[in-house]
Amino acid sequence: MENSKTYPQGGTRAWVVWGLATLFVVFLFNLQTGYQIINHDLKQDIGLTIQQIGLIAAVYTWVFALAQLFSGSILDKLGVHKVLPIAILTVTAGAFLLANAENFTMVILSQIVLAIGASFGFVGAGFVGGKWFGLAKFGFMFGLVQTISSLGSLVGGDALSWAMKSFDWRTIINVIGVFGIVLVIVAFIFIKNREPVKKSNNNENFFKSVVLKIFTVAKNPQIWLSALIGAALFGSLLCLSVVWGTKIIQANGIDETTANKLTLLIWLGLAVGAALADKFSNKIHSRKKAIIGLAIGFTLLFIGLLYLPLSPVLAGIIMFLLGFFNGGHMISFTMSGEMVSPDDIGTSSAITNGTMFLFGGFFIDIPGKILVEGTNTITNFQHAMLPILITIIVIIIVNMIFLKETWQSKTTSGSELNKE
Repeated sequence: MENSKTYPQGGTRAWVVWGLATLFVVFLFNLQTGYQIINHDLKQDIGLTIQQIGLIAAVYTWVFALAQLFSGSILDKLGVHKVLPIAILTVTAGAFLLANAENFTMVILSQIVLAIGASFGFVGAGFVGGKWFGLAKFGFMFGLVQTISSLGSLVGGDALSWAMKSFDWRTIINVIGVFGIVLVIVAFIFIKNREPVKKSNNNENFFKSVVLKIFTVAKNPQIWLSALIGAALFGSLLCLSVVWGTKIIQANGIDETTANKLTLLIWLGLAVGAALADKFSNKIHSRKKAIIGLAIGFTLLFIGLLYLPLSPVLAGIIMFLLGFFNGGHMISFTMSGEMVSPDDIGTSSAITNGTMFLFGGFFIDIPGKILVEGTNTITNFQHAMLPILITIIVIIIVNMIFLKETWQSKTTSGSELNKE
C-alpha cells in the first residue's frame, strides 16, 4: 500500500530504499553486460550471424532509449513505490524469455521486455538518491549508484565467466531470473516514497501530462548538449563492454577468456571514475571543463586501444582507464539536474540516460554493419570504429563551443537556470 506519511531525508530507511534501487541496477547491469560473455554460445546454440549478434544488443538499447523518455516522467508522477517493483518484475520476465529463447525472434522479444523494465533502473536509483538524500547530494549519490553497479558488473561478469565453464548459458540466465523474483518480493515490501506523491487533477489525462512534462524539459537545448556529450561517452562504453571490446582485444592475438576478463576492467575503471567525477567538477568549479577534459582523455585512450599493439597488460590498463575517464558521463546527470526544477529531475535524468542508450544502440550496431563475417583483424576493427571516433570528436567540439556552465547553480535554483 502506498505510504501517506513523509519520512526525513537520510537515515537507515533512506539507505534501505536506495540500496534496493541500486541492487536493481546491479541486477539489470549483469544481464546487460552478461550478453558480452554469453553471446558466443548464444550465437552457436541458436545459429545467429555476427550482424544479428550486434543487432540484438542494439535493439535492447534502442527500446531502452525510447522507454527511457517516459520512465523519468512516470517516476515524477507516480513515485518509486508503484513503479520500481513492477519494473524489476518486467526485467525478470525478460530474463526468463531470454533463457528459453529458441530463435532470433524470441531473443529480440526478450530484449524488448528487458529494456522496458530496465529503463526505470538507473534513473530510478538516481531519483531515489535525490528524493531521500536531498538535491545537494544528487550528483554524488548518482555517481555512487554507477560505482556500485559497475563493481557489481565486474564481479558478476567474472562470476558469469567462471560459471560458463561448468554450466550452459540458459541455466545461468534462469538462475539470474530466480534472483529477480526474490528482489521483486523484497522491493514490493520495502521500497517507499519519501513523501506522498502529489495527486494529479482527476480530469487530467495521465499520458498527456507525462508527454507535457517531457516537452517542458526537452525544450531546453542545454539539456540536449549535456546529454550528447554524456551519450558519446557512455554509448562508447556500451559498444566496448557489451560486444566489441573483447573482439578488439582478441584481434591482437589474446585468447577469448583473457580478453573477456580484460574487457571487464572497464567497469572497475568506471566504478572509480564515476565516484570521483562530480567531486572533480566541484574541485575545479566547472562542470563543463570537467566533462570535456574527461571526454578528450577517453577519446585518446580509445584511439590507443585501436592503434597500439596490445599485450594483455597494456590492454588491461587501457580498458581500466577507458572506464575511469568514462566516469565523466555522470556529470551530464548533474548538469541536467541543475537545469530544471526539483519536480522535473526524473524527467531530465531520463532524457539524458535515454540519449546515452540511443547512442549506445547505434555505436553497438555500426561495427557489425561494416565488418564482414570472418574478418577479425585489427585493421578491420579500426575501420569499423572510425565513424564512432569521428562522432565523439564532433560532439566534444560542439560542446566546447555551445555548452553553458552550470556549476554556479549551487547558489542559483534550477528554475532560474532553466530560464537562461
